[in-house]
Amino acid sequence: MGGEPRLAVDPVRVLLHGLGPWAGTMGWDGLPAASGRSMVWVARSCHKESREESGDAMRSRFGMIPGMRIRSEADFKRIYRRGSRARGKILLVVACENELGRTRLGLSVGRKIWKLAVRRNRLRRIFREAFRLTYPELPQGVDLILIPAEPRLDPTLEETRRELVYLAGKAHRRHLERRASEEAAAAEGREGPT
Repeated sequence: MGGEPRLAVDPVRVLLHGLGPWAGTMGWDGLPAASGRSMVWVARSCHKESREESGDAMRSRFGMIPGMRIRSEADFKRIYRRGSRARGKILLVVACENELGRTRLGLSVGRKIWKLAVRRNRLRRIFREAFRLTYPELPQGVDLILIPAEPRLDPTLEETRRELVYLAGKAHRRHLERRASEEAAAAEGREGPT
């Protein structure tokens, strides 16, 4: 085959270390790489274009829509006060019905137990991803708060997904049973002695 062999160039390496041995060859995107500066510009512009193309469509397709997150302190307090709990090896799930008709997620990974931010963030990512992937299997119209069950935890995504579906259903059933018994007790109290 004629011509100069094309090198497979890692854009991160080019951005971090300059053009180095690739000077005068084709860049990683197929454009001639004349200097390190132009390669950096090409990499930045390509990255920007791919971000713009994906935008909100990608976020809504693969990420969590903002309305699926529980953020307010008042909501967390309401769920802790009225919700029912179910505990597993990985998760403690607190479930409480909402009036929205969609399931929302709240995360509680405390600093007291999880000293390192790296560990807290990893758990949050795993819990969010498990929620996102199992969303169709979860009870609808429920607010869920996920709490790590143990301090020394290193769960896999698959384990977390299985446990989340099971515990969310269990906590939701407990919540419905508790609400039904409270309504029955309230109805008896209203009727009074006859």
